[in-house]
Amino acid sequence: MFDLIKRKVNEWNPTGVDDLPADEYDCLAEKIDSWLASDIGRDEMSAFIEEELRDHFQIDMEEIDIEDFIEELLEALQSAFKPINEIFDDIDD
Repeated sequence: MFDLIKRKVNEWNPTGVDDLPADEYDCLAEKIDSWLASDIGRDEMSAFIEEELRDHFQIDMEEIDIEDFIEELLEALQSAFKPINEIFDDIDD
């Protein structure tokens, strides 16, 4: 799951800086991974991500849409980890 989270955070690229080191957002991806494992709510996750971006990366939060990122991330995770019975249903269609 971490690899997918890392890929989505890197694609999102909240700093907007090109040519960042591959591990630039690992700290954020690791925290998101642990938050998801703890089953926190969407509002809590949004607040945690905002705090991390503001405090760690010094990002102006007026230009960042965390809710869109969370939606894309959750959709990607749901698709990647679809229950096995849903996968077989898709094959049968």
